[in-house]
Amino acid sequence: MNIVLNELKIKATFLHKKIELDDQTTLTLIKKLSRQRRWPVPEQWQHKHCLNLIAAKYGFHDWQHAHHIFSGLAKIGEDMGDFWQENLGFINHWFASYQEALDYLAQDKNAYLLPYRQQFMVVKSEYLEALHFQPNHICWLQFERNLCSAYGSDSWLELALYRLKQLG
Repeated sequence: MNIVLNELKIKATFLHKKIELDDQTTLTLIKKLSRQRRWPVPEQWQHKHCLNLIAAKYGFHDWQHAHHIFSGLAKIGEDMGDFWQENLGFINHWFASYQEALDYLAQDKNAYLLPYRQQFMVVKSEYLEALHFQPNHICWLQFERNLCSAYGSDSWLELALYRLKQLG
């Protein structure tokens, strides 16, 4: 089990406990997520339901999708969810082709390549800073500002865990 999947399981356990305590904020969140995904609200919440809700909260279709991505099993161009994307008002460059995104990245030494669903976005360092990342962190530099090329590595998992903790 890797550090990100472990953290997601912990979050699902806490979510389950809050549901059992009838925490109103949590109940509102799970109803919203269930409605967005068109999932029925179960009579009795189980841990597997909470895993799906946590996965949905962080930009994945369900737990199986999140597990596939964070296990390092996906291929470039597969649906990576929208875990790395946040609408912050920045103008980013979007690409359907990985090669086009790489070509654009090579032209701009202040740019970073991130996955978004089955596409790719190239962002500036200000975008990363708004996500509370340090663009000059060794993890970014190790894989030449290309998060896709680092996919599944320890550095990628470290950044993913940091992102997960920033999202709360």
